[in-house]
Amino acid sequence: HSTAEHCKMMLLTIIGTLLLTFQNVYSSVKHAECRIVYDKFHRQEIASRNLIAGENWPNNEVPYVISSEYSSSDVDYVISSEYSSSDVDVIKSAMKEIESKTCVKWVPRSGQKSYVTINPREEGCFAVLGYNRNRGVHNLNLQRTNGGR
Repeated sequence: HSTAEHCKMMLLTIIGTLLLTFQNVYSSVKHAECRIVYDKFHRQEIASRNLIAGENWPNNEVPYVISSEYSSSDVDYVISSEYSSSDVDVIKSAMKEIESKTCVKWVPRSGQKSYVTINPREEGCFAVLGYNRNRGVHNLNLQRTNGGR
């Protein structure tokens, strides 16, 4: 497999993981290239016993921004120079593949309270698991394909 194909598969795994509602509770899930981050919202769900039921993204639409830079209207997203154009192509290709195989649709953020922000701020690829309406920003870190920061 080419590097681009490998990256695409890795992104599909990470992005797919973000959308999951999990049925079993684990203290950590680790993979050589993937981490799932549990946050205070998971602890609250576990304590309230609502974790197993989970939540879905409203209307099966996942609002997103690529990197964390916004326009002045906070409606459009700006593709930051943190990702190369080929990185953005790989991310969008992975989104399209998820859309073609699931009922999920990725939409550019237009003021929604809960949304996914995709950025390469840290080394590695990781995300918080699942949707939670109280979280607001759902962080998805995807290291750039060149491996650098």
